[in-house]
Amino acid sequence: MSDDVRDEKVKAAIMNIASLIVGNNKDELNLIVSYFNEAVKINFSSENSNQNFAAGCVSGSTFNDGKNLNTSIIVNLPLPPNNTGTPEYNWWIVDVHHELFHAFTKILNSNQSYEKTNDNIYMAATGGKITRFIEKDGTRVNDGDIQLSVLFNELTTDLMAYIFAYKRFFGVENVRIDKILHSNQLEIIANTFGYKNGYYELLQLGLLLSEAFTNYPVNYDYIENNGKSFFNQKVDNMQYNDLFNCIMYNPLNLKNKLLDFISDEDLNKLNESASNIITNFTNNGRFVDKENISIVMKIIKNYFDQKIKKMRKQGIDEARIKLLQSNFEERYEYVSKYYNIENLLNINSGRSIS
Repeated sequence: MSDDVRDEKVKAAIMNIASLIVGNNKDELNLIVSYFNEAVKINFSSENSNQNFAAGCVSGSTFNDGKNLNTSIIVNLPLPPNNTGTPEYNWWIVDVHHELFHAFTKILNSNQSYEKTNDNIYMAATGGKITRFIEKDGTRVNDGDIQLSVLFNELTTDLMAYIFAYKRFFGVENVRIDKILHSNQLEIIANTFGYKNGYYELLQLGLLLSEAFTNYPVNYDYIENNGKSFFNQKVDNMQYNDLFNCIMYNPLNLKNKLLDFISDEDLNKLNESASNIITNFTNNGRFVDKENISIVMKIIKNYFDQKIKKMRKQGIDEARIKLLQSNFEERYEYVSKYYNIENLLNINSGRSIS
């Protein structure tokens, strides 16, 4: 593949993602793409390093005066394969969308305010996840990412990469966003196009998270077809999907929404289990940690159930609530069967997802 063709495909992917972030408003679209082009540098690996090169997005950050500021964002990508239409080429397209999505979140998270948890610990939104900073001798030092937010960020980013690549980039007519999010079409796409890279084995957990943080039964295909924002739609002063909105704009809000309905103890358990899931997956040959997935699922179910109780107290339309419950319960059972953890979750309903 020539450099010109490669660069055009990357430019198309940038526009693809930007248009789902802000919709089809030309002024906003031009603004966000211009902002991206100024802030982000894209590098490609050499031929010699391509075989073992992993796509990555690296940013340098400073944290001053209550703001987290990304000083530079570098997206490193492997060179694309020469033959289009192959599984390797499909992997490359999805990986490109995955890393570019990360870059957009780094831009849009970059000026979010921090949260101070005690005298010397700070939490700041850094590109779809939460990073902890500790103040030592008057200097704020990066103390690492909160693993719960890393897991949520990566799974959401992979879901978006599938949607961006296959719905918009490849233009596959039978790929529907709603079907990806609410049925088993994700598996069908992966089997058809040969893409099972990234966090594929964990993506069913990501789909459950999407259902848990949905506040309105959204028709995403309608939103896309009408040029609306995929991440910032509201109803009754609530985001359609808190997961998507917070990953794109401020993951600190996602933590706080969890704490509206679960205890600090459960949040700590959620973080510990997320850390174990990531560690086992990345360090132990893509090992799927069923025990910790079941812990995450139980806590997320408790979060969802408590959220639904509050929605009823607020007088939200019962038909809307029942549809949210149905979608979540069907996904919950499907995921438990997918990971073969029904006994861990003690689920006895007879529903299935289609």
